[in-house]
Amino acid sequence: MAENDAHLLNRRELARAAMIGGASVLLGNVALGASGEAAKGGLLDARKLGATGDGSTDDTLALQRAIDAAAGAVEIRARGYVPLGPTDFERPVTMPDGTQAAAKFRTFQWPIEEAPAGLRIFACQHKTRETVWIRELQQHANAAKSLKHALVVSPEPARDAAHMARLIDGEVRTEPDGAIGVPSGSDRADFVFLTRDQLGRRYPDVALAELPERGCAGLVLATADLAACESAVGKAGVRIGSGVLVAPAAANGVLLVFVAA
Repeated sequence: MAENDAHLLNRRELARAAMIGGASVLLGNVALGASGEAAKGGLLDARKLGATGDGSTDDTLALQRAIDAAAGAVEIRARGYVPLGPTDFERPVTMPDGTQAAAKFRTFQWPIEEAPAGLRIFACQHKTRETVWIRELQQHANAAKSLKHALVVSPEPARDAAHMARLIDGEVRTEPDGAIGVPSGSDRADFVFLTRDQLGRRYPDVALAELPERGCAGLVLATADLAACESAVGKAGVRIGSGVLVAPAAANGVLLVFVAA
């Protein structure tokens, strides 16, 4: 980032800073942030919250304060939506050393009626990263490393994808099989909107009868070790050339697709 623009973060860049700044949206991990200043002018000066913007100083904590202070609820209200919240809550966490701590969050929701393909969207700020992002608790036998796609079925995928893109300042792109993708920014998961027939053609090896006609249908996860993943899911898994599938009937009604990271 050039020195003359290092201190200016627009809403899209705040979204891309999500994993640094500590705010995310369910499924897409889409951070949303902008202050009243940003809502008016489109830019937030992170230097006012402690960032140096000199290209060498670690500004992680300052960026976290910027996103925390940015109050995404304020921005979506400025855009004509009425958010629900913010709401604070916490839950107990057993730390790796056996001690008890609290994981604290602050959330707000987009209006209930703004639900592309029936998906309710909320933003979750992690107020205590040290009790949420615990490396020892992020290890799993399936070797999953990241969420790549959230698969959303809809009778009108183009319409619902456009709705989602409008809500998160995203873009739409048409995939080779006609599905519509909405990237959530940076290296985070994309939303992929498609019909049930399209989903069935993508994954003909598993039964999809339990999936809804409209709503979140599946998750595509990147795993560091497909063999370990296949072993972890056991008989519930179906090995295909490029990954491992777990049918909705064996995964609480959601299709799971594991692919190589």
